Amino acid sequence: MIPKTYYDNDDFGPGERRYLEDFWSWLEGQPQDTWLLWARNANWDNADTVFEAMIARPDCDLALVSWIFWGCNPGYHVENPSSYAPQSLIAKIVSNCETGLYQSSHLFLDRYEVVIAAHEYLKAIRRTRGTEPPFRLPRQLCGPFDGRRATISPRYDDQTEADLAEIFALIDGHLPRSEKEHWKAQLDGGNLWIVDRLKLPAVPRLPQQAFQDLDDAGYVEAIFGEARAYESARPSYKKKWWPSG
Repeated sequence: MIPKTYYDNDDFGPGERRYLEDFWSWLEGQPQDTWLLWARNANWDNADTVFEAMIARPDCDLALVSWIFWGCNPGYHVENPSSYAPQSLIAKIVSNCETGLYQSSHLFLDRYEVVIAAHEYLKAIRRTRGTEPPFRLPRQLCGPFDGRRATISPRYDDQTEADLAEIFALIDGHLPRSEKEHWKAQLDGGNLWIVDRLKLPAVPRLPQQAFQDLDDAGYVEAIFGEARAYESARPSYKKKWWPSG
């Protein structure tokens, strides 16, 4: 069961439910498998405040932090440094990585889910070579993340299921119940077109140590494949790749 709370001021109208807050009050107590499964299927326009709450937690799994980081379109911020505000979601993630906040890494995240964002970042740092980027790449967010595949209960109690349906009708998004279900939906929706067009490189067990002498561009290629291979795979792609927000 998910709590129901309501606004009591005129900004939203009397009796308007605090859908996002209610959802987070439930989600916060769920396993991080649930966080990761929901986040990748959320509407960014409505999810920013939940993402901020997630990345503020030291137990936020690095796979989830990574997905949110790449979803923030770091390449755009490299080419538009004025957008990199201290209170932006991406700046908070970078700062938290620099201070060593995140110590949990137990979940799986396929590199293909962020490979396009990684190559857009790669192009951005090469186009702006010679200028100081607004941030250094947090290499721990490049993965690979080879932990357990997220899975949760296939069904909650009837009331919780009804509450989730009501909330998602207002904030969009949905909650797959396993990594397998999420992956199939992404494939069926054409969001993983690149899987069949780009082979990712094998990565050693300790990539930050193995590739410590590479610059950020070289490091991205070592994890996500060479730029020329990506560009060869890319021409048939027509859709906007990054989430809004």
